[in-house]
Amino acid sequence: MEALPSLADDGLTTPLVGEWAEEKYQLVSCYAQVFARSMKNKWEQRIYIDLFSGAGRARVRDSGRIVPASPLLALGISDPFDRYIFSDLDEANIDALKSRVSLDYPARDVRYVQGDSNANVGQVLSLIPPYSSGNRVLTFCFVDPFNIKNLKFDFLCLIPSGMDAQRNTHQDNSLYADFLDNPTWRDAWRIEELNRRGFASFFVDQFGSAMERLGFLWEGVPSTRIIKNEKNSAIYHLSFFSRAPLAGRFWDECKKYTRTQTKFSFM
Repeated sequence: MEALPSLADDGLTTPLVGEWAEEKYQLVSCYAQVFARSMKNKWEQRIYIDLFSGAGRARVRDSGRIVPASPLLALGISDPFDRYIFSDLDEANIDALKSRVSLDYPARDVRYVQGDSNANVGQVLSLIPPYSSGNRVLTFCFVDPFNIKNLKFDFLCLIPSGMDAQRNTHQDNSLYADFLDNPTWRDAWRIEELNRRGFASFFVDQFGSAMERLGFLWEGVPSTRIIKNEKNSAIYHLSFFSRAPLAGRFWDECKKYTRTQTKFSFM
């Protein structure tokens, strides 16, 4: 896939990211396009939700390049969603995103929720159009927290298996139990550690198993994409969860497409 375009500085809030973030944004953009195009004639309304949305643009730390982030990329796909819902804790991010959306995509149906996404679940859900026999609604949610404590609920999801999870394995707190939905995760880890399994794979698999208990399909750690930083160190796993096997196929195609493939086999 081609590199993301470089944008001129518009003077608005633009969070710093590492170079690895570009791969993440490409995957989100790819899946949003595949999802929206494939479902547009099968559902009355398709909804895109971006929790921890940021400001719509990001500045790559080493190069200084400004690139479009997930909200603007999802808004710019050729088969746009019927409604977009963006949520972020930082008021400056939301204000910058509103300005950018109003300038570049004034005709889109966009809703904003400023504040803690964990506390505002009800408000986010209230913005999804009601489902009925004549108005079938399908939602794609992208969840991109900065660290474990930012995410407490139940999906393309960033699992901070490297940059955050391994720092606190010996701390006695509830973060891991809540995130993994497993109060006895330490007992399981002791067994895996004896078998010389890496903590990152264990952590991701525990999260995937928790999602599986909620009814989502989980195909194991190999189904994820490992994202690495500029030093080629793994910092997190980008994982996809759905109840529909077809959606998993879309995700597999996007993983290939963002590396070498230039055409989808099903399009």
